Amino acid sequence: MKHYRIIFMQYDRDFVGFKNIEDSGEAQSAFFDASPSAQLRFLMQWFQDSPESYDSTTSDPWGTNDELHTFNRQNGTLTLSLNSDLQYAGLTFTPKKITLKRLSLSRFPLRLLLQNHFADYQGHFFSSDALRFFRSRIPKDGYLAPDGSILFITSEKRCFNDYTRVYTVRRMFRHPDKTIGISSISKSDTRAEALSSLRDQWEELQ
Repeated sequence: MKHYRIIFMQYDRDFVGFKNIEDSGEAQSAFFDASPSAQLRFLMQWFQDSPESYDSTTSDPWGTNDELHTFNRQNGTLTLSLNSDLQYAGLTFTPKKITLKRLSLSRFPLRLLLQNHFADYQGHFFSSDALRFFRSRIPKDGYLAPDGSILFITSEKRCFNDYTRVYTVRRMFRHPDKTIGISSISKSDTRAEALSSLRDQWEELQ
């Protein structure tokens, strides 16, 4: 799970104020003498609706001895972390875990569509000969993205003489003229990594 560090502040001993905020006296009165919800409101002045602009981490950004206060939002959770021993306060945003909506592609011939429509756009990778040569595997299922496109993962050998399998995230979409297009998003060494990349792409299409 990805966490975004909104702000991290250290303060001097005896609560004389924050080290990295101007007018620390105002910061002290607005923060240390307030309730957790009021402390959150104070720290929210550094929060933007696009958390991608902040540093992120997949490990917990707070200490085991921190005092934690969580606040649920529609798109995720804000965590206020306080530590009086180490003298810091922090605010972290954790986006809501995305549940990918699985879409069955078995109702139309996905492989046939790829062979017929994409030879002119992306060479002959999806032709029958290329599929056999690269030992490509095209799934029966994909994931419906928020914009109506379909994300799916193929696997194929890495290159001509390297039979190591790699996993490619691809996106199927419709052009304005109603023709179907496919773009290659990323390549990964494992299916788990490819699924993580697909999930990131799903988020970007919201």
